[in-house]
Amino acid sequence: MGLIGNYLGGAQLSRQELLEIIPVRHPEAKLVEESTGRLLLLLPAPDRLFYRWIKVVGKPRQFEIDALGRSVWDMVDGHRRVQKIVTRFAEHNKINIREAELGVMSFLTTLRQRNLVLFATDDTVVVQATIKSGKKF
Repeated sequence: MGLIGNYLGGAQLSRQELLEIIPVRHPEAKLVEESTGRLLLLLPAPDRLFYRWIKVVGKPRQFEIDALGRSVWDMVDGHRRVQKIVTRFAEHNKINIREAELGVMSFLTTLRQRNLVLFATDDTVVVQATIKSGKKF
């Protein structure tokens, strides 16, 4: 049990193990809807000397999502397993479970690669990671 790092920590997990993962939002990630209807996930830029030197401090990293991405993002609560997210996504969008599974896992993996979520394997680890992280992943 524990956290699963970048791209699932390089571990070869079974399909069932992947569905048991609990995605957790980065505590500083924010969803913003612009007046144009564009949906953006924002994450503050790290405050490091190098970033100050190239003058990008204060410029958040952005990731644009669509309505389907938002529905998945809204279900990522740090308690719900991927299987539950996939099932609800399939029911809500009236698609088969396999299509939903592929789409949701691909989206969550992209969010993980962009440091917007982390993957945990049980609720206890989620709480510990949030406390130890100091609001950083």
